[in-house]
Amino acid sequence: MLADEVRGCSALAMAGGDNEILMGDKSRAELLGIVRRGEVVSATDALLCIVLNEPDNRWVEQVVLECLEAGKTEAVRQLAVTCVGHIVRLHGELVDSRLRRKLDEYAKDPIYAGLVEAARDDIEVYERRGPF
Repeated sequence: MLADEVRGCSALAMAGGDNEILMGDKSRAELLGIVRRGEVVSATDALLCIVLNEPDNRWVEQVVLECLEAGKTEAVRQLAVTCVGHIVRLHGELVDSRLRRKLDEYAKDPIYAGLVEAARDDIEVYERRGPF
């Protein structure tokens, strides 16, 4: 099963001499490839793994922004909206203003409105207070 590709993601480790970040036994590139392939269970698992474990919030924001673009499944987009709040909880800021604009777009859709509201609540609380 493809979701097994992401198993063990909760551990963050440094690999070899090149200091490539590994999440579980997967590198950034491998996890990004899983997200981009778009198989729902694996893609959402990989996206969540990236958001919760990757220390480079600018890179994480780019991945989430990509997941908010048209062409991704609804489940991936819904998780990406939620992940905007996770980013702020973990890093205390949103660097890329395009994420706020995407939230504005998604807020107009009733399928996403509640998720956007929760993400905005996280932004309001954690940008002021700092990371969780």
